Amino acid sequence: MIEVIDIYVLCFMILIFSILQSCFGVGLLLFGTPTLIIFGYSYVETLWMILPSSIVISLTQVLFDRDLIQSKKSIFLLTVPALAIGLIIILWSGDLVNISKIVGLGLIIVAFIRQSKVLNTYLSNFISKRSSVYLLSTGLIHGLSNMGGGPLLILMSTLYRDKNTIRANIAYVYVLFGLTQLIVLSITKVHSPKLGYLVLPMVALASYFFVGKPLTKFINEHKYQSFITFIILIYGLLSLF
Repeated sequence: MIEVIDIYVLCFMILIFSILQSCFGVGLLLFGTPTLIIFGYSYVETLWMILPSSIVISLTQVLFDRDLIQSKKSIFLLTVPALAIGLIIILWSGDLVNISKIVGLGLIIVAFIRQSKVLNTYLSNFISKRSSVYLLSTGLIHGLSNMGGGPLLILMSTLYRDKNTIRANIAYVYVLFGLTQLIVLSITKVHSPKLGYLVLPMVALASYFFVGKPLTKFINEHKYQSFITFIILIYGLLSLF
């Protein structure tokens, strides 16, 4: 069993990051992954802790906004195999790969992309011309580091303008990502989940219905995005160094 103090800390983390994901589609994986790694958890154990919570929230969003979801087949065919390959590479590499540094570097790159209009324009043009390559890259990045949320947000923001449509399509991809990762982890049996983790998805679901969803309409989108970019950069530096 995990220690009682760990349960309280984990529940608080899941609560905060689930609220962010409930409002904007990303947050639980983007911030939960580096936070737990900084706290000393292994990458695989981190995945077992946060993936079920991410799936629960994303699946709930998909069920509410399923009419807004588009490009289901192409996203599935391109991202899922690449993700599985990336995750298997990480699992087989063992201690040869420093996950913390990979995550940190990924976060710093995402922060600079979000802040730079030039990079955003370049990526938007790249996505419109080579969306298949971008989808494959996003899946691979997520499999290697669990940091596909940044590229995914850029992709959906390029394809759609309405924030509800963006959030719904991100949620759909997150469900695919999370289920694929759990299947790969279950098959490889690198690490088994602990019984205490079962409480975390319940915390995530409660935070979605009682805090995140009602809070969505009151959030200032521009201020939020600036704040998130700053936090991403800080997390990146902490994970890297």
